[in-house]
Amino acid sequence: MLCFAAFGQKKESEQLKAKERELQKKIQYTKHLLGSNKNQERITMAELSIINQQIAYRNELISVYTHQLNDLKRQIKENKAMVVSLEEDIKVLKEKYAKMVFLAYKNRNTYSSTAMLWIMGEDFHKAYLRTKYLNQLAEYRKLQVEFIKTTQSDLDNERISLEKNLAELQVVLKSKDEEKRSYENDKSKQRDLLQGLKEEENKLKHQLDDHEEARRRLAQEIKKAIEREIAAQAKADPKSNGTFGTTPETKLQGKNFAANKGALPWPVAQGEITGKFGKQPHPVIPGIFTQNNGVDISTGQSATVRCVFSGVVTSIFVIPGAGKAVMVSHGNYRTVYANLQDVYVSKGQQLQSKQEIGTLLPSSSGSISEAHFEIWQIDGGNMTQLNPAYWLSR
Repeated sequence: MLCFAAFGQKKESEQLKAKERELQKKIQYTKHLLGSNKNQERITMAELSIINQQIAYRNELISVYTHQLNDLKRQIKENKAMVVSLEEDIKVLKEKYAKMVFLAYKNRNTYSSTAMLWIMGEDFHKAYLRTKYLNQLAEYRKLQVEFIKTTQSDLDNERISLEKNLAELQVVLKSKDEEKRSYENDKSKQRDLLQGLKEEENKLKHQLDDHEEARRRLAQEIKKAIEREIAAQAKADPKSNGTFGTTPETKLQGKNFAANKGALPWPVAQGEITGKFGKQPHPVIPGIFTQNNGVDISTGQSATVRCVFSGVVTSIFVIPGAGKAVMVSHGNYRTVYANLQDVYVSKGQQLQSKQEIGTLLPSSSGSISEAHFEIWQIDGGNMTQLNPAYWLSR
């Protein structure tokens, strides 16, 4: 039972360390994205979202450090208890061994008397039993010596583990303190940026109107494109009654796509989701909400966008003021890649997973780019927007 408990504790410790490495990597990437904007006079909404995400990562990392500290304190407590227990065991073993050595010394003449009994042939059975007892006593003394050596070795190992855990405790305490300071610095920066953006509220409202209009145009273009596909399907197959996704091939493609929910590669090699799916409160303007049919992913300036799953390009369209967009078919599912500056693919082209589609437009500050990614499901004549965050690997 103790072995299983120790194994479970070790596994939990390894998971915490893996989570720590993962969060540190994410924080380094958000710092990299923000670092590219250090010479800019003002920050964009996307960059504010990156700072918010970095703060969330730091908060989560502090929580991981807290768990690690609690885990180390528990291990140290167990180490100390084990050291005390082993020291007591050694004390008892040594006392028993000393008594046996003293007893052997006292009965040293017994060996010669037993030998004489053997020689003289008197009381053979008594001599045999005495010899057997003395041999067993000698063997037991040897076992006691081994027990003492083994217990001493366990004690030494436990003391080494204790010293190691105490040293690690100091490292984690230092890391947690440093992360707390970084967290407070980021919070201070966040407050300053929010204040600066609030002073430009009117300008933000105009930008928001333009942004929402571009989103509406994109949604309209996507619906029109899907409706054209449904119409073409109805023309090719009058029995479909204007529905879509009835062919065995389409069903298979859709099934394969759905089987990868939660495991799809991201449409960019590196990035942070800075615009969530659905209705979201505006981070600066109180009482204002935005509607997002997909997710926005902040990444490096003019980064390359890639296909998340094998499929066929069904539409390429231009959204005035918001670049180009590409729609790819995966059976009765569609993925949409928007805010593109350049497009590398053409309509009807077969794409493989992670194949490059195009490059992104730079942000208004020119320091980063933001990919807009959507997933739609077609069920008969119905079109449903899905939350991409549930489909991309994490």
